[in-house]
This record gives sequence, C-alpha cells and structure tokens, in this order.
Amino acid sequence: VFDCPVYLSSDDRVWLVEPEPRPNNLIRRFIEGDGAEYSIPNRDGEDIGVKAIKVGGHFPGSLVLLHDSRLLVADTLMPTPAGLGDWGDRERPKGMNSFAFMWSYPNMIPLPPPTLASMWRVLGRYSFTAVHGGFPGLDIESKDVKKRVWESMGIQVGAERGGDGGELFAEEFGLMFPQ
Repeated sequence: VFDCPVYLSSDDRVWLVEPEPRPNNLIRRFIEGDGAEYSIPNRDGEDIGVKAIKVGGHFPGSLVLLHDSRLLVADTLMPTPAGLGDWGDRERPKGMNSFAFMWSYPNMIPLPPPTLASMWRVLGRYSFTAVHGGFPGLDIESKDVKKRVWESMGIQVGAERGGDGGELFAEEFGLMFPQ
C-alpha cells in the first residue's frame, strides 16, 4: 500500500502469515542477529541517521528505532504514568519507575530479570534523550531518560527478587550504568 520497506527481526519471521507481497521488489527487510543494528536509508540509499535496533523483550525480535537521540519504542518498554510527571527541581521519589517491561501487557506479566539484562546490554550502548511510546501521550523527554530506563529495570528486578533492585541488577548480571 505505502510502497515502503518494512523492517522486521528475523526472529519474528514465524509470525508472518502472508507471503512477500512483491517478490521482485522485497518490501520486508529482515534484521539478523542478537543486538543487531541496521541503518535505514532513504529512497536513494543514503544513510539518514535512523537505526533499527533489535532489543528483544516480550518478543525475541522486538525492535526500537533511534533517530536524533530519540528512541521510538512502541511497547518494547512502556513509559508509565509515574514516568510522565515533571518534578522540576525536586528529585524523583526513590522506587518510582518511569518504564515497565512486560511479557504480556494485557495480563500484566513482567519480563524476567535475565531478559531485562539482555535488553540493557543492547540499549546501554546508545545515547538518547527522549523515549516515545506506542500510544499518544506516552513520551518522556529528559536528559536523564536513559538513566531512568536503567533505574526502572532495577526497580522491576527488586520487586521480583526483593532488596535494592539497582544493586541486584548490577551484581547479578555484571551490569553498570555507563557514566
């Protein structure tokens, strides 16, 4: 319909029910490998600074887009109502998340800590100052938004395992927030 390529993770190929719509003009572009990154060109094949990044999550092939320090996440990570507040000069209350990481949103089943660690190993390599969710109004723009993703992962790990989530997350998986 739009005559534009659609980028998918090769892990999600099993979910496709329709054959390639134009076999001679491939519309589907598959991204291969864990933590893979693919630069999306314009129609002339020039790099325009848009990257599709395989993060994994509630689907092994979940992708996000990164452009101009803006991360478009759909529901791979979900901005929460608590994350949308403007705290001004005040510090955010300890234990208040900005993002949720779910295996099933309708059933409220969280992703397990090892999956969060795998996601962070990919996301931690990139710089971003905004996260745009898959639904209207779920956008967080802040110079510390990457740190808030890290903290939210720690909060979720702590809720599942007990204790200080950030320390558990860092110790159990050998991860650190990049300075």
